Amino acid sequence: MTNRLLYSMIDSNFPVSARIQHKIIAEFGSEIGCKVGFYGAEDPEFCVESPYLIAKLPTLLSTYDGIVFFSVFQLAPEDTLNTVRFILDKELEVCFACQRIRISSYLDFEREKISLLAASTAVKARKLAGTLARFRPPLDSDSYQSI
Repeated sequence: MTNRLLYSMIDSNFPVSARIQHKIIAEFGSEIGCKVGFYGAEDPEFCVESPYLIAKLPTLLSTYDGIVFFSVFQLAPEDTLNTVRFILDKELEVCFACQRIRISSYLDFEREKISLLAASTAVKARKLAGTLARFRPPLDSDSYQSI
């Protein structure tokens, strides 16, 4: 499987520079015997529908063997499994550099499904915690009564 070419999707919403993300993705690609041919990024506002990726897929099919994401966390939590299935349906492999996940087949997908679901659940929990924190009163002695 050497010399396989991957299209990279960096995480434009993650607080790590694109340069560092490129490096991590390239190192992961090298570890699995692949090269990274180009880098793209989805607008975080549209991660659920992934319009950039969906529009780009037809042009990727003739050149690339797969897509490598910086992290599984950059996919919309409610859409992670569907996005991976959609890419596999196009006969492209799906990789996540930070988690060191490589999905080349539906068998791989079934093996990694728990990891993908766990990541999706973690993202949902973080978002919920952030929402709840905005409504939490300040932690001072006047705000709470003793039970």
